[in-house]
Parts: sequence; C-alpha cells; structure tokens
Amino acid sequence: MYLTASLLPPHAITCDVHDFATVNSAAALADPERPTREPGGAQVLSLSSRNPYEVLPTERMAAELARFGYVATGEVDTVRSLVADLIAPHDTFTVSLGGSVHVDHVRQLILVGLQGETDRLEEVVDALHASVHRAGFARDRRRFRPMLPVLSFRPSLKLGALVRTVEALEGYASDPWTVTSIGLVHRQLSGRDSVPIELDHLPFSA
Repeated sequence: MYLTASLLPPHAITCDVHDFATVNSAAALADPERPTREPGGAQVLSLSSRNPYEVLPTERMAAELARFGYVATGEVDTVRSLVADLIAPHDTFTVSLGGSVHVDHVRQLILVGLQGETDRLEEVVDALHASVHRAGFARDRRRFRPMLPVLSFRPSLKLGALVRTVEALEGYASDPWTVTSIGLVHRQLSGRDSVPIELDHLPFSA
C-alpha cells in the first residue's frame, strides 16, 4: 500500500472551506459578460453536463507532509512506530487556512495555504523526511508547501472562471486550530475519486 503522513484539519474547518468553495466556484462559472436570463429577467447559472470544477469531499482535504512510496503490509507497523517516535518530541502548534492560493496545473488542483505557526510544521516535515530515508523508505523529494487541496478542475475550465475562483479563495480565512497530531494515511491510487483511508492519529508530546 502507499502511505503518507498528512496534516488532517478538524471536520468543522474542512466543512467550512468546502461550503465557501462550493458557493464561490459556482459563482465563478457565471460569465458576467454573457449572463443567461429567464423570461422574467432573473439571471440563472447554466452548467454543462460535465462541471469543470469539483469541490473535494472533506475527507480528501489533507495536507500531505511526506510520501513513503510503496509499503508492504508487513512494514506498516514499522512506519507507524517510526513516525510516532518522530512526532512525539514535538510540541503542538496553531495554524489556520488562508493567506494564499496555489494552482497546481499538473495535478489540476486549487490549494489554500496554511498560515500561523507553519515554521513549526516545517520542522516536523524536515525531521520526518530525514528519518524516513534513514530507515530505508523512499525519500520524498517534492518541495513542501503548507497547503490544503480544496478544488479539482478539468482542462476545459476557462481562464476567467479560474481567476475569479482564485480571487475569491484569496479572501478566505478559517478559524485557527491547534494541531495535536499527524495522520498516517493509506493513499489509494485507483483513480481521481479515491478516498484516503486514515489508519492512525500520531500525537505530539503536549
């Protein structure tokens, strides 16, 4: 199986950003220069049969900190112990969603940034990468971005709608929350709609 260490926001936070993204992505699809109106004059939103946006389900809103590559079933407990021992000495920290938006054109995702004590999070990520590599698992060479995936989009999405959505999300700010643990997650590779399976919460010392 493919495992990741991920930051998993509280359900109330992911529900809030899900609702915000749903409203604003729908509004962004309405072309302000070419509105569609009913006979009575009311403006309506006309969507194609294949919506160019998908607001991610809340269970897929996880900030991946490190990927371990393929891990045999018999080695899962080894990874769990390794990450748990690494996480334990770190203190809790406080973050929130907002402040920046990133468009990943390769994975066709729109991500909202994390702000607050992200330097503490990056310390965890740096230590995690080094320890996992020393234990013989694959090194994750991606540049870490403290961001949460919120929307996926299709290549058919028009640039104007993408820009309007990014501008709307740049105005979003969640309530802060205290990060007390890191999730060990089974990342399925069966398709775009696959749902990560949370195997464990690994707590910080506080």
